[in-house]
Amino acid sequence: MTNKSRILLLTFLALTTLIDCTDKKNEIQFIKLEIEHSKRIPDATVIIEMTKNNNEIIVHLVSIPMFDSQEWKHTKRDTTFSIQKKIFKDLSKAIIKLKKSDFSKADIHGKDGIECSLKFGTITNTIEYKFWSPDIETEKRGLTEYLNLCKQLIEVVKLKPDDIL
Repeated sequence: MTNKSRILLLTFLALTTLIDCTDKKNEIQFIKLEIEHSKRIPDATVIIEMTKNNNEIIVHLVSIPMFDSQEWKHTKRDTTFSIQKKIFKDLSKAIIKLKKSDFSKADIHGKDGIECSLKFGTITNTIEYKFWSPDIETEKRGLTEYLNLCKQLIEVVKLKPDDIL
């Protein structure tokens, strides 16, 4: 093998490694959904956070009732578990698709309802979409994919989207 061939081969290998590292840095490493409901007593605040940790996907679910009383104590949740990588990968694909959405008509507010925040990204790059009651005039506001993704995240933690949203 000539010196020119070796240099070309080494350059190709270096570029391939560099591209592979760049792709891994840009892939989604965490997804966090926060929902706050102004009138719901159980599940008034629900936080679902998924974190990619080497070969494992860790999910942390926190659900807090509006009132910290004995009556609602049974609705309080704080649990951590793992899910399959495929589930996280499918959610990540839906998020990437969501990034192409036009949310120019989505920003309306009301007095009561849900504040819904979806954060995702890497350690160095986080994106957040936060909307008031995405279940109201969903299609008109261009929030169909956003609402579907929120429902998928809720279902992953074995809650019912109709009870949360």
